[in-house]
Amino acid sequence: MKVGLFGIWLLAALAGISQARAEKVIITTGEYAPYNSPDFKHYGLMPRLISEAFRLRGIEVQFRFYPWARAYELSKHGKVNGTAHWYDSAERREDHFYSDNILDETVVWFHLKATQFDWNELEDVGKYRVGAVQGYTYNAAFYEAIEKGLLHVEFVPEDTQNYKKLLIGRIEAVPEVIDIGMYILHQNFPRETVALVTQHPKPFFQASTHLLLSRQIEDSERLIKLFNEGLAELKASGLYDDYLLESRQGLYAPAPD
Repeated sequence: MKVGLFGIWLLAALAGISQARAEKVIITTGEYAPYNSPDFKHYGLMPRLISEAFRLRGIEVQFRFYPWARAYELSKHGKVNGTAHWYDSAERREDHFYSDNILDETVVWFHLKATQFDWNELEDVGKYRVGAVQGYTYNAAFYEAIEKGLLHVEFVPEDTQNYKKLLIGRIEAVPEVIDIGMYILHQNFPRETVALVTQHPKPFFQASTHLLLSRQIEDSERLIKLFNEGLAELKASGLYDDYLLESRQGLYAPAPD
């Protein structure tokens, strides 16, 4: 009888360990190569960093790719654990717990070399036709300028459309993270076409990026704390810098056809 009770206790203990090891979270994201892409090794740099930070706390991550607006809504309503990666926003903080900063991004203005594009204040951009992406986050000043009629912005569903419009003169400027913009251009256009495009040397803005976990899910506050701990450990170990370098060297990109 004693052996039987011990066996039951042991099985329960092992089941508890197995359950702890099997803890998983589901994170939505969108196409944003080379940072996020279902076609990339590790799904790109950001999913790699998020997965490794959680792994250091014994948590497995499953990524699901959607259009960005849909990715956010699923998380907002608690259909998944969270979504990544996003800039800071007071509105989104109402629906989510925010992680510590994962990666700083620098947004610049892409334009044709033939366009005499220059700016100092955002109002200066009002004389140009601007292309942006639905569901992306820019900054508060950008949206305020649109509401006041100071900026003329055409929104499209995905990045590549903006560069096609830029090249045929339908728009004159695109605000984009410099690494993302260069990747999109080199992946979708011939070298001589890419050579027609440049960026203004004055950045539009710089922003921190974050993992968001839904406030609709009871465990999110605990999980965001564990993620932050794992992220700090990842940075301290040097692996964070290794993964960033691998991404910039193109090691996560799919092999050319």
